Amino acid sequence: MSHTEIYNPMTNARLDETSNTDILGSIVLQEVGLDIEFWQGTGYETNSEWSNDPDSDDQRLLKATGMKKNQVLGVDNVIFAAHSAYREGDAGKNLYFSPLLKSKDGSFKENPSVDELMIQVGNIISVYQKSDNKIYEFSISNIFIYTGEDGFQALIDAQGDIKDRPQLTLYVCSNQKATARLVVQAEFIEKK
Repeated sequence: MSHTEIYNPMTNARLDETSNTDILGSIVLQEVGLDIEFWQGTGYETNSEWSNDPDSDDQRLLKATGMKKNQVLGVDNVIFAAHSAYREGDAGKNLYFSPLLKSKDGSFKENPSVDELMIQVGNIISVYQKSDNKIYEFSISNIFIYTGEDGFQALIDAQGDIKDRPQLTLYVCSNQKATARLVVQAEFIEKK
């Protein structure tokens, strides 16, 4: 990202903290078994123990959630985030964005390296959008993991818009302490 000019960077003002309850579509990545519904808006952040409030980010991120206000598939860099399954009894299941963290041998562990992952550059992510009954296809172009020591700048940059370059960015915590994130970036191919 450092060699590409981001014309519309991610800022707190662009973060969508609403809590729309309408399911807007689904995200599928067949190679890893990802098939998750999405809605728009992150809800509020609790910064405490797990919240059962349906408008909290704890609950909203059980599905994929659109992170930016006014993002448009096939036009902007559309950002989705979701939880990974680290709660007792859930670890290793195909819940939330956990399939993105699957190792090549099918196992699931905290803090994997990119080389260990089943997901690969070139895999196709299909996003079905109910509003226009279309499927948007994206080819994975970049996969990286950033850790707390690196700061959040890499993730913030990955959420920016690049002029004339529609993208999809998915991210998920890659450990229980939420100090590292797996980030998957993909380039728009076509709308069907």
